[in-house]
Amino acid sequence: MAKENTTRFALLGLLTFGPASGYELKTLCDRTISHFWNENYGHIYPVLKELAKEELVTADNETKVGRPPKTVYSITDKGMDELRAWLAKPIVHTPPRVELLLKIVFSGNVPRSKVLALLEDEIKNAQETITKFEGLEDHLKNHIDDKNHGHKNAKLWLASVDYGKRFNRMHLGWCEDQLRSLRKSENRK
Repeated sequence: MAKENTTRFALLGLLTFGPASGYELKTLCDRTISHFWNENYGHIYPVLKELAKEELVTADNETKVGRPPKTVYSITDKGMDELRAWLAKPIVHTPPRVELLLKIVFSGNVPRSKVLALLEDEIKNAQETITKFEGLEDHLKNHIDDKNHGHKNAKLWLASVDYGKRFNRMHLGWCEDQLRSLRKSENRK
């Protein structure tokens, strides 16, 4: 069975926040969902053209004085129905791609210091990412108002931020454990 193109649903979901150009969608993706989903321009633009052809989005050319023209996409009712139908489907599980593990598995023929440096970099990156998630979490919590329930999706966004924090804490702990273990084995030599 052919794998379903999930980029289309990521774009439809992002367009529920409002009309956007391809560039704006990439920026929005990077700012909001990049901790669990990424898209690149090479995927975004062809999929937007396909969505427009299927009438799931509209594509309007916008021109402003002193700026280059751009195409702004908006989700249609048909697109919203397609998104809702996809949201109701079971999740298709795919194996993760973890470059760190790939490098560790195949690093038997490089100096151990290179592997230790990879782990040290991952530790630093995980710590910085956790700090970013904590800031994002504070920001979202400040926008939840008990009287009007804040933005209707704030609690859902907080769930994704919590996942990001937990995943990075797990990753951080794993990297620290492996770093200790590899250093310990180096000291025995």
